[in-house]
Amino acid sequence: MREKAKERIKTGKLLVPINMELEMGEMMIHFKEKVYEKDEVIYLEGSQADSLMILHSGIVKFFKRVIKRQRSIAKELKHEGFEFKTTAFVGEIHTSELFGDEILIAQSTRYTKAVAGAEGTVCYFLEIDRYNQIKEKYAEVISYLQNIAKQNYSKRMNVVAEDIRIRSSHRK
Repeated sequence: MREKAKERIKTGKLLVPINMELEMGEMMIHFKEKVYEKDEVIYLEGSQADSLMILHSGIVKFFKRVIKRQRSIAKELKHEGFEFKTTAFVGEIHTSELFGDEILIAQSTRYTKAVAGAEGTVCYFLEIDRYNQIKEKYAEVISYLQNIAKQNYSKRMNVVAEDIRIRSSHRK
């Protein structure tokens, strides 16, 4: 048990600058551990954002539902084409990375689907109730993690936008 706590603290410290390591280490005591099998869904897009997560080991893959437009090639059809919903891969993360970070940017629902990309993927999670209890105590670390969360969100949404742009340009 003590070794697992040490691993959790060590993983958390990798996310922050050296001057925040002590505070982050203390905060990591509030996280719990969960192990996922390969291809196991960690959370669904649109589900309640009820925890903050840190990947300890393994891989987490992210997917986003998107609407794609397909132009019709048959001239006799009276419509321009059709739309369909599909899922786009928007990236993956590896050891010691923050995810499930919607609670840090005041989002109430998940903006992507997260799936374990490797057997035995280990994640640490902080439930939202516990987060709300401790966020003032660890305000400096939380502020730093919020900036990471904003960058993560921006990166993932840029991947989706670029995918849509590329697909649209191929159909013209």
